[in-house]
Amino acid sequence: MLLAGAAFLLAYIAATGGNFLPLSRDAAAFWILSAQAIIFTATYSLYFVLQKLAGPVYLSQIGSVGAIFGAALAVFALGEPAGAALFLAASAILFGVFLVNWAR
Repeated sequence: MLLAGAAFLLAYIAATGGNFLPLSRDAAAFWILSAQAIIFTATYSLYFVLQKLAGPVYLSQIGSVGAIFGAALAVFALGEPAGAALFLAASAILFGVFLVNWAR
């Protein structure tokens, strides 16, 4: 999937002459996008390692746990308001993770 996306992006860059992004004018944008690509690639690699090690039950929890961390990042780094519903949802998800791990 990632290789197909890269192929389409390279084809688009070639068709437009490579001058469609601010990357050609802004070195900081280039490095930020490069760091994002590296992080995304590492995340995918770790995701498949986790899938192999943990199995389908753990894999099904990745999205929920990722949502908790994304919400926490939004609250602490971006100053988003955190209501009671967010804490209730996070508690329910963490309790579910605990129940799955309890048998181990």
